[in-house]
Amino acid sequence: MFEPPNALELAVQRLDEMIESFEEDPEPTVRERAITLLQAVDAVHRPGLARLAAYLDAAGPVLRERALADPTIRLLFELYELLPAEPTQTVRPAGFVPLSEIRVTRASGRQS
Repeated sequence: MFEPPNALELAVQRLDEMIESFEEDPEPTVRERAITLLQAVDAVHRPGLARLAAYLDAAGPVLRERALADPTIRLLFELYELLPAEPTQTVRPAGFVPLSEIRVTRASGRQS
């Protein structure tokens, strides 16, 4: 079933298109001004969002998870790299045994 993009998706797509057009502009001053603008927006937004993330952490995992379930909040946290680190799981190919787990036994049956 086809779902039309929502307003947030359209805004992100438009923003991406605009940034790309500035990056590809042949005029260096246009590129420089666009980069300066993006850096200024980042400087205004990042500290407040980082504090918000810290407050959510302090409030406990339930509130943070609830907040991150909202796509608009999650997008901001993704853009500003404020999502909690995902626990890494080691996925081993079938039959793989790490060297640290290998034990060599001598013919006498003793381990070395």
